[in-house]
Amino acid sequence: MNFAPSPEVVQNNVLATLNGQDQRWRAYANTFPTGYGVPSGAMGQWLNGFPAMVWPIEQLRPLAGWLWQQGYPAALQQLNTRLQEIYKARDVYISMYNNQVQHEANLAGIMRGAVAFNTTQIMAATNRQNVVFQNWLTDMFDINENRCRDCHNGIGIPGGGYCYACAKRRGWVW
Repeated sequence: MNFAPSPEVVQNNVLATLNGQDQRWRAYANTFPTGYGVPSGAMGQWLNGFPAMVWPIEQLRPLAGWLWQQGYPAALQQLNTRLQEIYKARDVYISMYNNQVQHEANLAGIMRGAVAFNTTQIMAATNRQNVVFQNWLTDMFDINENRCRDCHNGIGIPGGGYCYACAKRRGWVW
């Protein structure tokens, strides 16, 4: 007595299992994170779960191959068709992930540029304020210590001013 199931029964079981795995895959595919602001890390996590979804389907390949040898090609044909669709979908998801990574890199570059520009502007403004303060401080010392405002030599005039040489150089005297 032979209690082994007939190839037709095995094919029906394989096709039913394939349909169940296909529904499981489609449910997983519907959870792919998309939309504005979805980080590439979430997409990468989803892609890391991809092999676990495909592995049970791939496990049907030897049995489908055996059925094909027995003259029942439907299981292998459907398996190959579905795996081809799944791997095409995976390629699309990988492309979406790569695009998001590129987008995030571009945004990071823009932010780095903005931070560098702001830092440069702040440093320039700070330097300008320091120069203005140093000039003011020097002027105050010149005024308080009766010195020339150009060469900073003592001139003995209360409130400071300009020595004869500096005034001549400016064209104020001959």
